[in-house]
Amino acid sequence: MVFFSFGSRKSIAGTIQYRWENVFKKKGGYLIGTSPAFDFSLFTVCSLIYSGDAKCQYNIDGYPLAVTSFTQPCSSGLCLSTAYPVI
Repeated sequence: MVFFSFGSRKSIAGTIQYRWENVFKKKGGYLIGTSPAFDFSLFTVCSLIYSGDAKCQYNIDGYPLAVTSFTQPCSSGLCLSTAYPVI
């Protein structure tokens, strides 16, 4: 994995660009200091209710953030293709 850029907001969330196995990920992100269970729950709810580019908006410690998520058709109906926080 090769990282190209990085940004963060008050040690709450970060965004990254990277290449993995010759595939370039233009935008991705992560939360800082939260549990994997919280992240999974937040991204699941946002993906089910507010799928799209920065559609799911929320605040952590008074800082506005959003989740971008996209779904795609798959053999079991609808599958999550990506979900990440946006700063």
